Amino acid sequence: MAATTSPAAAAAAAAAASVSFSVPSPPRGAACSCRRRRRHRGRSLLLRAASTAAPPSPDLSIQISPRASPPAVASLARDRAEDLQAESRAMARAAAATVFTPELLASRYGSRPTKVAQRAVDVLSKIGTFGLKLLLDEQRGASSAMKRARAIELRTILTRLGPTFVKIGQGLSTRPDLCPPEFLEELSELQDSLPTFPDEQAFACIERELGFPLDSIYSSISPSPIAAASLGQVYKARLKYSGKLVAVKVQRPGIEDIIGLDFYLLRGLGFLINKYVDFISSDVVALMDEFARRVYQELNYVQVPLPVNRAATLEGQNATRFKKLYADKQDVLVPDIFWDYTSSKVLTMEWIEGTKLNQQAAIEKQGLKVLDLVNIGI
Repeated sequence: MAATTSPAAAAAAAAAASVSFSVPSPPRGAACSCRRRRRHRGRSLLLRAASTAAPPSPDLSIQISPRASPPAVASLARDRAEDLQAESRAMARAAAATVFTPELLASRYGSRPTKVAQRAVDVLSKIGTFGLKLLLDEQRGASSAMKRARAIELRTILTRLGPTFVKIGQGLSTRPDLCPPEFLEELSELQDSLPTFPDEQAFACIERELGFPLDSIYSSISPSPIAAASLGQVYKARLKYSGKLVAVKVQRPGIEDIIGLDFYLLRGLGFLINKYVDFISSDVVALMDEFARRVYQELNYVQVPLPVNRAATLEGQNATRFKKLYADKQDVLVPDIFWDYTSSKVLTMEWIEGTKLNQQAAIEKQGLKVLDLVNIGI
């Protein structure tokens, strides 16, 4: 009986024939089969000769020519050990990520009184002026239009004050017990509709963090971000050798220094509240420390150990853990993490088209019901 060779096997053999040696460096991918998405594993190759690149995405306008060769997908079979190795390499790239401690802030900003004073004046002047306006509105009886205007003003102030205060606004946007409806609606814009930073800085960050030129990682990448959040912005790209569409999240430059200074000020405010404000029984400093610890964790897209000997599971590893927990759920799809293209400041995930739950018309247009999706989430 004559043996047959599948197109996938032939393609893999052709790819293998075009290289002269290999080292393990496995990016991740995913495929869809039998109404379920299954992860495919592959063995990475460091190419010395030219290799056939995946065709660029038609909806991405920056097309990049080859220059150097990062880890490439040559096979769809990869065992768990190699997957762990890729994750381990990502953790090594993130080893220098900062871990929050009160002592860290004191050492960085305790000897910089001028910088601290300038930031304090900036924050207090903006927040204080806005608070005075709210007080006057309360005395005069603000109309609905005025409340809307104040909500827009607050969103603008928090955006200008930077990522720490954007995080505070995001928290308030989920608290109808604290904020009127007009404020909830405006503050929800802080989730993903924030100003972007220059693309040149983002692309330079990718090259610096991953250690390869941009054109050796992607066959194409969006010329501008498709979304911007408090800590970073996201690009749509196609990995050069696997052909996979991915979302690339890049951290804002200089964000750690900005956040550190803000939390140094907030901790100082917390000490004053604990000492002089009797009607607040909570330990405000402890609350600020926990808030700061979580934000610093978000600054590391991989993982970092905390000083209390427990691991802080962060964005990349949270996604991996969630995917394992719900692997048997056909209605739940979790994007894969491409660990070979991930560091503490760059996160590369499988690109998945989706619709927000608050876009009811778009959901129903797909023949779905919002309530059914909510039940799946519960």
